Amino acid sequence: MERKKYSLIVLMLLLIYSAVAGSTFSSRIYDAYISGNMTEWKKILQETEQQKNLSSAFLMEQINYQYGYIGWCLGTNKKNEAKIWMEKMEKNMEILEKRNYQPSMIAAYRGSMIGFRIGLNKMQAPFIGGKSITYAKTAMESDPKNPLGFFLYGNILFYTPEFFGGAKDEALNHYLKALKNMEENPSWRNKNWNYLNLLTVIATAYYEYNQQDKALIYLQKALKAEPEFQWVKKELYPKFSTKK
Repeated sequence: MERKKYSLIVLMLLLIYSAVAGSTFSSRIYDAYISGNMTEWKKILQETEQQKNLSSAFLMEQINYQYGYIGWCLGTNKKNEAKIWMEKMEKNMEILEKRNYQPSMIAAYRGSMIGFRIGLNKMQAPFIGGKSITYAKTAMESDPKNPLGFFLYGNILFYTPEFFGGAKDEALNHYLKALKNMEENPSWRNKNWNYLNLLTVIATAYYEYNQQDKALIYLQKALKAEPEFQWVKKELYPKFSTKK
């Protein structure tokens, strides 16, 4: 009886430790995002690799951080760095696929991985681009409340030329659906870098679509959610405000 009681206590302590560790990483990633400190983001990623917690929830959280960092690497032309983390993200996705854990989320990240590969070599777009659409649709259909599926499909529609099926109006509709899903779920909305990122994507889409007023509305929304969001505060808002 005492042994069972001891085992139960140990299990509870491990669960508490895992929850605290996860929330700490999440908070630090959020701070790194709003301050634009990607050196810190990478440091946090490296720390997550030292954790012995290989629960499905933890691996999914780690995938999200890898996904954000890879996107930044490709945006700043750090392709070799992106490749390193793409391999790590791929391994995590394979583990979660074997566990059949949150298939909709994995489909969304799989679709994003296709986008990353195209980012490394745009010549691949005609050959693998269709797979990204399939993953996005799978993510949306299997879980209509998953914002990442709609976000991914919005990206595909926005950045694909019209001749090949792109549609900016439809892309914005999917971005807004992703936003609705996030705002209905506190875990996505509160102190979550994905929420702020989506708001900047929507603002940028409106800006590029020559709808400056709407772009500013979403930047204001981002600053209301996080007044210290440096990228919006010091770069995007001044830039979008001065457009003639």
